[in-house]
Amino acid sequence: MYTFRSALAAIAVCAAIASSSVGAVTRSWPGAAPCSGTLQACIDASAATDTVQVVTNTPITQNLFLPRSITLESATGFSAQMASGMNIEGNSTDDNPYIVAVRRIALTNGRVMLSHNRAGTANIEIRRVSIVSTGAANAAGIRVQAGSGGAATVRVADNRLRVSAPGQFDAALEVSFAANNGTALIDFNHLEGVGDGDGWGILAQVNGAGAPSMTVINNEVRGRFGRAAIGISEGLLSSIASTLT
Repeated sequence: MYTFRSALAAIAVCAAIASSSVGAVTRSWPGAAPCSGTLQACIDASAATDTVQVVTNTPITQNLFLPRSITLESATGFSAQMASGMNIEGNSTDDNPYIVAVRRIALTNGRVMLSHNRAGTANIEIRRVSIVSTGAANAAGIRVQAGSGGAATVRVADNRLRVSAPGQFDAALEVSFAANNGTALIDFNHLEGVGDGDGWGILAQVNGAGAPSMTVINNEVRGRFGRAAIGISEGLLSSIASTLT
């Protein structure tokens, strides 16, 4: 049952991204203008549903923000990496569909954090990302949050994390819905804890009267996570009833 359901979710994400990318442009960074300056300038100059491919192995020394639908990934033959402490963050800034993919990028002591809170639907994919914490106090990982906007479809898959979750509300990998009835597939991720953390390995949760459906399957979690290796939560610290399937 879960295998069939996982396949359907994957097909839905791929179909939505493909149908929304007609006429999209693929840009290389560093490359020709508008991608001859910083990577953020290249992202800012890209239209919704464009793809920005990183064609250098030199560490990226700035935090990145994804304000609209975009794919950010390493180009074939390259291993894109963020400098230590640099993050990739994004959120939906208007009511258009928010279709974002982050693929094949390495981070050190940093996070990939994507959120959606506007009226349009969202399709969010984080795949084949590598994240490392260099010490037990250096919180890092993946966080996806879908709030009271249009339904979100989330896929977090094939990532490799060796990170710390030092605080009680930290998680190496978190997908949270709040007043959102979307779906999420969290699969084939490998997590290893750095030190004895107080947080979660994987956290799947809902708050604010949301009623999402989430599949957490075929993941591997190693190490000491004080809350749980895998946590499933409805209405944590909330007085509003929520339902998580």
